Amino acid sequence: MTYSNTLSRIERKQNMNYTVEFDSELLEQFPQEVHLAYKKTISKKIIEHLDHNFFRIKPVRTRSAKGIYEMKVNIDKKNYRIAFTLKKNHVFIFYISPNLQKIVFDKEVNKQIK
Repeated sequence: MTYSNTLSRIERKQNMNYTVEFDSELLEQFPQEVHLAYKKTISKKIIEHLDHNFFRIKPVRTRSAKGIYEMKVNIDKKNYRIAFTLKKNHVFIFYISPNLQKIVFDKEVNKQIK
């Protein structure tokens, strides 16, 4: 693959418009008044990282499901890990945890998807 092909592929990815959807029960662990702000912050961070060629986005280690990713987000000076699926340009966020250890977080996600 030549440099120009790689560059054009990255440019195409950066020009994609992503839609972000949240699981209906995802933000129940937070107070109602911050739901909208958290959704905006998380959506902005995911799109920003996807636009930069999966910068800081890692796959979740699962036995069965493929295409599940995770990343850290900072919301109101607190750190969380979120798990999401990505299909074409649609992001579905289904899990959020204050647990920052990747191995433990991956186990939590595996329990969630069973």
